[in-house]
Amino acid sequence: MREQRCAMTVLIVGAVTVASHAASIGVNFHNGHTLAPTDVAGVTGVAQENWNNMTINNVDANGHNNSGSITNLIDNDGNAVANMTIDVSATGSTKVYRADGAGWDFTGGDLILQSSHFHPQPKITITDIPYAQYDVYIYVGAGGSNGDGMATITANSAGVVDATSTYWYHFRYENGNYVQATNTTGTNIERSNYILWTGNTASDITIDWDGKIGSGSWTGTKGIQIVNTIPEPTTLALLAGVLGMMRKRRAA
Repeated sequence: MREQRCAMTVLIVGAVTVASHAASIGVNFHNGHTLAPTDVAGVTGVAQENWNNMTINNVDANGHNNSGSITNLIDNDGNAVANMTIDVSATGSTKVYRADGAGWDFTGGDLILQSSHFHPQPKITITDIPYAQYDVYIYVGAGGSNGDGMATITANSAGVVDATSTYWYHFRYENGNYVQATNTTGTNIERSNYILWTGNTASDITIDWDGKIGSGSWTGTKGIQIVNTIPEPTTLALLAGVLGMMRKRRAA
């Protein structure tokens, strides 16, 4: 009987561990500071390995024509992600550059992630996201000075994005910690350094960023994660199996 309890405990722990290991796709926006496959970065709970590294050109001094794209993406387990692309650009009225960032007392992979960013007004277009439902984490970056900004997510295909589509952030020193943006009005903006949009289902999205609000220094984004929020079929099967065994054990 004791051995059966131990075996059941191992199965339950295994099922919970698999369920909590959500698939994700992370992209580091870099200016020469790249993450290695084994580097771990991101908010606690979704921190991952196998970040993709993406850069843009800096050929236009005015910033209007600088751009870049990435394909052949991989997920947090190193598996290929078919068809998904990410493009970063600006328009005739906005500008984008790649730049170095300050450390802000981050460590490890998060320090590398913090070391570069695209600023001040990148337009990020993502197509063919492979998840039926997902969350978007996007990280704020800056040089050695503080600044304010905002970002808006828009659906470009069937499906939806978070009903709260725009967040403002007040980027300041946070002692190497991640602080989520919660301001939706643009007034009395709280300190924060990442934005989270939840419950998204559109396969194609655009994120419009403005990191030059107010009198502070330019800010930008240092990276993005797309995190699957629907368990994989194998995870559901494992959980169902564990629950079935528990029911049989109670009936015995």
